[in-house]
Amino acid sequence: MEKQNQLKTLSSGLTLVILLIGSLSLAFHIDTAKAWEGPTIHIRADGSIDPPTAPIQGNGDIYMLTDDIYTFIDNDAIVIERDNMILDGAGFTINGRDNPRSGSYNWGIKLWNRNNVTIGNFIIHCFGYGCIDLSQSFNIRICRNTPYQDLGGCAIYLNGTSDTIVESNNVYGDILCMNSSNNTIVGNSAVIYLMNSSDNRVIRNACSIYVMNGSMRNIIDENTMGGWCILDHSNNNVISNNNITMPFQKYEEYPFIRFTGIALDSHSDRNLVRGNNITNGWVGINLVSGDNKIIGNTIGNAKFGIFLSLYSNSNTVSENAIIDNIYGLWLEESSSNRIFHNILARNDNDASIIKSYGDMWDGGYPLGGNYWENYTDVDSCCGPDQNISGSDGIWDHPYIIDRRPFDTNYTDHYPLVKPYAPGNLSLVTYTDKTTYHAGDVMHLGLNATNHDSVKYVCFAIWCELPSGSTYLYIHMHSVVVQIGLEYTNPTLRTITLPSLPPGTYKWHAALLDRSTHEIIIEDRAEWQFS
Repeated sequence: MEKQNQLKTLSSGLTLVILLIGSLSLAFHIDTAKAWEGPTIHIRADGSIDPPTAPIQGNGDIYMLTDDIYTFIDNDAIVIERDNMILDGAGFTINGRDNPRSGSYNWGIKLWNRNNVTIGNFIIHCFGYGCIDLSQSFNIRICRNTPYQDLGGCAIYLNGTSDTIVESNNVYGDILCMNSSNNTIVGNSAVIYLMNSSDNRVIRNACSIYVMNGSMRNIIDENTMGGWCILDHSNNNVISNNNITMPFQKYEEYPFIRFTGIALDSHSDRNLVRGNNITNGWVGINLVSGDNKIIGNTIGNAKFGIFLSLYSNSNTVSENAIIDNIYGLWLEESSSNRIFHNILARNDNDASIIKSYGDMWDGGYPLGGNYWENYTDVDSCCGPDQNISGSDGIWDHPYIIDRRPFDTNYTDHYPLVKPYAPGNLSLVTYTDKTTYHAGDVMHLGLNATNHDSVKYVCFAIWCELPSGSTYLYIHMHSVVVQIGLEYTNPTLRTITLPSLPPGTYKWHAALLDRSTHEIIIEDRAEWQFS
């Protein structure tokens, strides 16, 4: 519900800005003439326009372009030097590439160290560095522009930028967000890069996405992708509810390009990949990293559904529908992963395992393991040893997943009779690192969803200490979990750690019945103190 309210507020605010920009032409008399050519246009801090012959009309805090602009070589087209203003392109074009004297290193629109500026309704053609530069600015709105940038550089550039909204732009090129935080990129058509950037939201775009160079706590949600989402050296991000359709199907040969839906490359740990729908390609979800949670995704028509390789350790792979792939699950040189409650059906090969050890292929009893469509047995017994009369929805005998020379037998001890039907209530907790020392700052995150009915519950977070005792951290006795809740908060609590006994600690987050205090749903996050 909080997420929905935030999105409604964002949507209504942006709609107002866009409608305002779209109606500004009514306040101006625009006399179209031959395109204007000249040096850089400055909107000075005092509000004046330099040179005064430039095709921009000003009315208070509102400025409007009145003609196309062809900039001189080595010149930026427009430089904004004032705050608290709106610049409306009125559908006109700022052109850098089409001028035969251009092709140098300049920007279409540049604003550095600015606050509360809105730019909209421009067409901008290929400048040397890029189309729009927002370096070191905050509280900026970039909406309904069409930037073209195919000479290198980037179409829209955020560097050291914060609290900015980039919305509804049709981008031929890249949106690059570098060293930036708390921005919202929504409703654009673009290739989007986040580099060393944190706490941004990338939502409802038509795009491919790259998250890299130490980017943290970003939310990638409800995007439509015709390519891929790749994370590299980036932790504690949420990738959720995206639709990814790659151009090649599972049996097609494409030896030079291996399309991956979602890739968590090296040192991309403690990310949550949840509720994504991935179709076609070489690999649906590829991991070369650890301590990630891969939950509730649907993956089909790929060569590899989920691929864990090269030190992909201690990941949780749960509640995924892995259907109609050549290989459903492929584990290679990975270990200590928890794999349960997945549906594996109509794959040519449900699971292949190479040099991977210590993985748990079930959640224990009574949670159970995975549903293997190609495995049938009898269900006349129940209990941890399946030796008590009575069915329990778990086949009576374990399922041997894979046998390979020199490898261990990989076994699902509690294979499910029917496909697992995930509940409509979910809870996920996590930390920003796995190892801490005295004085370190820990970010404790929480994600929760409810698509069932209103829940009247208790909410608790406690820490399990190395000694086995527990420390109650949060206990809320009366919590109402509304229908439609979509809550994501990577920094629910920020904790500066004191000196603690070394060892393994576990955060537990749970919803409990108000009357009996029995646990309804629980999740845990393990971490080390040394």
